[in-house]
Amino acid sequence: TGMAQQQEAGGDDDVVSEEVAMLVAMMGNEHKAYWDSRYVKELDEVRFAARTNRHGESAVLPQVEEEEDGEAAQPGGEDGGEADPMDKLFVWFGKIPMLLAAQAILQLGVDPEVAEVVDIGCGNGYMCEVLHALGIKCVTGTDYSTAAVRLAQTVSSHFRRQKGVGASGAWGTRYLLDDVLNTRLERGRFDVVYDSGLL
Repeated sequence: TGMAQQQEAGGDDDVVSEEVAMLVAMMGNEHKAYWDSRYVKELDEVRFAARTNRHGESAVLPQVEEEEDGEAAQPGGEDGGEADPMDKLFVWFGKIPMLLAAQAILQLGVDPEVAEVVDIGCGNGYMCEVLHALGIKCVTGTDYSTAAVRLAQTVSSHFRRQKGVGASGAWGTRYLLDDVLNTRLERGRFDVVYDSGLL
């Protein structure tokens, strides 16, 4: 499953229990409560990792371990830098399929300077930010979870900071609270409508 590709973020038991929790929620028609709690947890993890990066080491970063050659391995990323808060994001079907989907959207022949793309059920907004980073100037993410929209806005802020764009500067992603079953989106407005496992 898509969740099985997330094993690097936790052990096999964590992945199985996450899949079971999701399936139980879906069967009991409690899917919104499941996703709300999942996105609240993810937002907490991202914020904690971001604070860690600003204020030094904490429990989020791995302990320094000794490698086989006796050299100390550096905490954080592979290059010894600080851990990226975006590593805490859950990518539903995995990052490689997401990047392939983004490339497929770019190959549709739409003009990235003027095309409007919407990601229905955008979750944490990672796909929207990737599409924007790949050159699409106007990307909208929608989700029925307030927690997801809040998380996506936090993710967007991270990408803005990475590019040196202030809060008042122009940025090409936006996030809206919207339920696809009772949408308020304007019909025919978007050139590309994308979803990842929602429908």
